[in-house]
Amino acid sequence: MENTLVSAIITTYGRPFSLVKRAIDSVLHQTYPHIELILVDDNGKNSSLHAKLLHQVTATFGDHVKYLSNTHNQGGQFSRNRGFWESRGEFVAFLDDDDVWLPNKIATQLQFFTNQDIGLVSCWGRKIISQNNKPPKVETYNYHFGSDTTDVSFDDLMFINYIGGTSRPLIRRGVFAKSGLFRDGLLAFQDYELWLRVSRQYRCVIVPRFLVDHYWHDGHQISKDHYKRFCGQRYIYRQYGHETTLTCKWYQIHRLRYEARQSQLGLRTDIKYYLWDRLSLIRACLFDTAELRQRLNLKKHGKKGNR
Repeated sequence: MENTLVSAIITTYGRPFSLVKRAIDSVLHQTYPHIELILVDDNGKNSSLHAKLLHQVTATFGDHVKYLSNTHNQGGQFSRNRGFWESRGEFVAFLDDDDVWLPNKIATQLQFFTNQDIGLVSCWGRKIISQNNKPPKVETYNYHFGSDTTDVSFDDLMFINYIGGTSRPLIRRGVFAKSGLFRDGLLAFQDYELWLRVSRQYRCVIVPRFLVDHYWHDGHQISKDHYKRFCGQRYIYRQYGHETTLTCKWYQIHRLRYEARQSQLGLRTDIKYYLWDRLSLIRACLFDTAELRQRLNLKKHGKKGNR
């Protein structure tokens, strides 16, 4: 794979140039040399942000970045899908405009595509929390399975999104032909929902190395909007809950209950999801005891702590 082309796709909306530049730099500084970089500007061509960003990116990076502009704001999933259709790489990776790849990310992940049935290779990531002008705090939430690499199945992902966010995986181009692209219109967990579709047809591998930094800051992030998260979680349960085990079905309901409570949908809704959560857990305890114990034990002891 020495000369294999990898397409890196960054989508941006409402970010200052300093953040976008940081993301672009992390792609251009990869140790793997054969990367095309596509930036999809979702600010809209009539936006002052678009004109300013276009000038700054062009002046700073020239033809090292393929710059695409949406006519108006159409959302992250539309922009990622557009970037994919404009790309040429045999492998595709996405990067959020406020995240950063470590220099050896792509080179490391390419090494683990050892078979054609491997469709996706992900990695570990660090969460960099920077708020209220305080010194950044670094957290890691990654599950170690005790081996150099780990295959994760559809059921594994229904319990926990081991693959992580959009900025982590490297994906074969052909995977999208079978599994589809990002589901436009889904309010949250769009990446997670795509990983579930991929895992039903391909092997998904996790490399236990820290290769991505995710920055959490005071700006707007969908990951902080609990009602959107509730809607996304509800869609995933309705779409895939019937395909998985009792344990994984319970944990989907448990997360749905959490997002409903955080969304403050009212006392009746809280009671409804509380009862549903408890009854689902009882069913898993009675009829799926071994898997329940195994997955809860991994969840409790498999995390790597703060670094």
